[in-house]
Amino acid sequence: HVIIIGYGPAGRNLSRVLRESGIPFIVIEMNPESVNEMHRNGIPAIYGDASRTHILEHAQVLKAKLCVIAINDPAISPRIIKLANYLNPTIQIIVRTRYLSEADFLEKAGADIVVPEEMETTVRLFSNVLKAYMISNEEIEQHIRELRAEDYEIMRGSIQEAHLMVLQGLDEEGLHTRAVVVKEGSFAAGKSLADLKLRNDFEITVLTVNRGEKNIGNPSGDFTLQPGDRLVMVGLANRFAQAAEIFRESKNPID
Repeated sequence: HVIIIGYGPAGRNLSRVLRESGIPFIVIEMNPESVNEMHRNGIPAIYGDASRTHILEHAQVLKAKLCVIAINDPAISPRIIKLANYLNPTIQIIVRTRYLSEADFLEKAGADIVVPEEMETTVRLFSNVLKAYMISNEEIEQHIRELRAEDYEIMRGSIQEAHLMVLQGLDEEGLHTRAVVVKEGSFAAGKSLADLKLRNDFEITVLTVNRGEKNIGNPSGDFTLQPGDRLVMVGLANRFAQAAEIFRESKNPID
């Protein structure tokens, strides 16, 4: 599922897209009136500060595939990025920022994709989320055209238009492809794949390991991991949640 942080215009529009697309999501918002509005409209939402561990855990961050930070707060966004990455090392983080100059700072904090406000925020957030769920480029372009044609009135077209999306692999119980970077000090660093027992204990398969410019496909069990290695894996969402401790940093970076 997707965690959306913030229910301003970008978060509101993105939630509409995900709802129409059948992609499960939950919103974290600090305005109680907005949370009540979402509850009245049947939108899953949590009131609270997303930089707090118990709030992200309540949003099931361990099982989440994506976290979209749709707020403009350069002080709090890096804390959320670091905490979400710590709790779920396989999560992908997309963050919105007001200024292009903040992109490098947010990427260094651990964001996977930074979307500057001046670069059609809603459209780019939308397209990045769909790409993460393996939606075809043709379908993404079709929906971007709809967004622009209707001035961001998300997906108001007919049921037939809504059904243009062929959403595969979005079931919470279905297989997910996840990527994780091995952190210094994590349990995985210096261990072989056989030591981690990912396949035996968690039914997770490592498809490739990216090490610098090398891509090692279908690595053997005696392959030893180093800090900085990027693993691409496939498995069930709940299994990734169970295996998170293997890749987690030894200390919470925001404590």
